[in-house]
Amino acid sequence: MTNHIYQNHLDQVSELLSRAPLPLPRLEIIDEEKKLHGLAGLLNFRYDNLRLIGYESHAKIAAPVAV
Repeated sequence: MTNHIYQNHLDQVSELLSRAPLPLPRLEIIDEEKKLHGLAGLLNFRYDNLRLIGYESHAKIAAPVAV
């Protein structure tokens, strides 16, 4: 993977790298009716079948963007 950093973003990159990692969240699959098995279950899978638990994020880091 190749990434690049613009010269005017160095302060923001330093801020990002100085932050301590937060605990990882859990992704829970909700299948109360037990219908999400096999190919039919996969095809019936919806966003409503997911619950993200314990997600935390640091404050945003603003950076100038050229348009």
